Formats: sequence, structure tokens, C-alpha cells
Amino acid sequence: MTADGTDPAPPEAPGPEQAVPAGRPSDRSTIDWDTWEHPFDDPDLVHRRLPGLTGPAPQNTRLSGFAVLAFVFGLLGGLLGLVFGIIALRDIGRTGRRGKGLAIAGLSLLGVWMIVAAVGLVVFLQTADRVNAIHDLRSGDCLNLDEPGPGTPFISDSFTVIECTQPHNAEFVGQAPGHYDDPMEKHPPEFLGAYPGADTLTRRAETWCPTLGRDYVLDPLSLPAGTHLRWFLPRESEWTQSRGSIACFLAGGNGTFDRPLKMNAATVDAEQLRFLLAIREAREEIERVRALGRTAPMTELGDAATRVVMEQSERRQRLRLGPWPAPVQPAMDRLVLEAEAAEPLWRDLGNAASPDALFERLTRAEQHANPETELAVRRALGLPTAQGEPLG
Repeated sequence: MTADGTDPAPPEAPGPEQAVPAGRPSDRSTIDWDTWEHPFDDPDLVHRRLPGLTGPAPQNTRLSGFAVLAFVFGLLGGLLGLVFGIIALRDIGRTGRRGKGLAIAGLSLLGVWMIVAAVGLVVFLQTADRVNAIHDLRSGDCLNLDEPGPGTPFISDSFTVIECTQPHNAEFVGQAPGHYDDPMEKHPPEFLGAYPGADTLTRRAETWCPTLGRDYVLDPLSLPAGTHLRWFLPRESEWTQSRGSIACFLAGGNGTFDRPLKMNAATVDAEQLRFLLAIREAREEIERVRALGRTAPMTELGDAATRVVMEQSERRQRLRLGPWPAPVQPAMDRLVLEAEAAEPLWRDLGNAASPDALFERLTRAEQHANPETELAVRRALGLPTAQGEPLG
């Protein structure tokens, strides 16, 4: 109430020109200073809240620091690039800052690094055991072997496996069982028994390694001159760890190899395999007779000669079975005719009364065949025609 006894007039409502800007408290006494957002702190807020401001909202020209960090760590392959990249993209989406391209580039570079690392890991896992104990080798591995000391059948504990196209002097054929003699027994490795000694293991290696080698290389003509079998025995301290295995190798006698030597059933086609198996047994029996020599007992030579006669007959029958591919058939027909003409000479081999007579008849039967006929068959089949020639 005023001095004259009248009630004061109510305050006038503010006119349009006195309107409080949107977003600003109308009464300073009620401002919550902890939550109030000054319009000039954010250009977008200025644009939305101050009347009379026209035009599009200004762009935020600041570069995101997280985007820069994401690119740097991505370029270096650091895993922090992933963290900074994600943070940068979220920050850019919220504030409109620049640097989205840098963040994406950083993530992309990190992805490339991760792919390279994954490939490297796979390669490492596949080759990590390539420098390992000899009993962990795999058939077909190529390596360089140092010559063991005089009189020792053992090898160093570790070595490096290399690509077979690189110069090397040995190729691993396979593991031969050193804990039993009879192939029909096939004792599992868990029944190793006691260490048999180097002499027994050597005898078993002389039996088993050639057996593995004949299936590893079906055609000896493909081997470079001087190639021979070598084997290494497990030491007594390695007997259990090696599972009683003898390591069999093909080794070079005249320098090194620069290609794989393996020529087994998996590396030849069906017709090549058929021919090689047809002639293999007969060839090996002749080699056994010649290995015995003229000084061997006649009874032993006679048994070997009987096997030669039998295998020559089997060879002829296998070659006669057809048909062969058209390019091969003419040469194969000539080879079969020559084998049939030589049959009486091979039969006569079993009637020899002395070692000298046996070897004379063997030579005569071998010379009856024309070497060019078998070479023609080999050429038609794509097989080696000279010593050391690889498979065509």
C-alpha cells in the first residue's frame, strides 16, 4: 500500500522488445550456475537461441586430436590405433570436428597390419617346428646335412629345413621303425622296449630305409647320379623321444640338389604309375643278383635267378594288359614283342650250373632288349629318359 492509501499497480508485462532470450534465465536470482549453458560457448547454441541470427550453423573447424592419434598408431601398427579410432569417430560425430578421414585411414592401416600379422602367424606356426629334432621331420623336407664324424651314425640335434628349390644336399624320405624287425609285426611305438643298440638299429635301417626309398622314388632314373640313401639312428638318450624311429634320407654324392626328388604315386599320373610298377620288380630282382656277385653261394644265386625269371614273366604280362594311351601303344607293342622273344633266354637263366654261367646268361638276356624301345615308351608317357632327368 502506498502513502496515499492505494494499492500499488502490478508490474507491467515485458513487451516484445523486452523479451528474455530463449535459453536464458529470466530471473538472475534463480540461475543454477552449475548447469546453465552460456549461448556463446557453442556456435550452434548461439544460432539456435539468439533471435535475429540467420544463416546455417557454422562448421566446427577444429581437428580431432584423437583422429590424429588413430592415424599415427594405425600407421605404426599399434593396437592403440583401434582405441583412438573409435574414440575419434564418436567425438567427431558429437562435435562435428574435422578428422573423420584420418580416423578411418588409421583404422584401415591397422587392419592391414592385423592381416599381415595373421598371415605371419600362420606361416610361423607352419614352420616353427622346421628347426627341430630330426624325428620331427616330415617326408619331403629338404635340408643341408653336415657329414657326421668318422664312425658315428648320429646327427646333430637340430637343423634348418629349407625350400627344395634352394640348393640342398639331403631330402628326408621318412621315419623307419627301429624297434622291430619283422614288417608283419608292426609294433606300435608305445611298445618300444629297451634301446637295442647301434648295431641292431643299423641292421634294421639297412632293411627299412630302402623299403621306404623305393616307394618315395618309383623311378630311379629320375635321381641325379650319385644319389644314395643315408640314415641316422636315435641315440639312447633320444630313444623314447624319437619313438624308436630311424631317419632315412636321400643324399647327394656329387654336390647338391635344386629340386624335389620325390616321385611317388602322388606325383605321377595313372598311366605312368602303371608302367613304373610293371617294370619295377623285374628290375630290382636283377639288381639283387648283381649285388650278390659271382662269389655268392650258388644256392643263393639260384634262388635269386628263379625270382628274376618269375618277375620277367610278370613284367611281360603287365605290359601286355591294355589298352595304353594312343601315343604310347605303338612303342608298348614293340616292347612286349621284345619281351616275348627274350623269354627263352630268361628261362635258361634258372638252369645255370655255376655263377659264371648264370651271369653270362643274365647279360645275354639283358642285351636282347633294345634300350631305345623302352626309351620310346618313356618319352610317350612323359617319364625320364636319362639319369637325373626330372619328371616331364
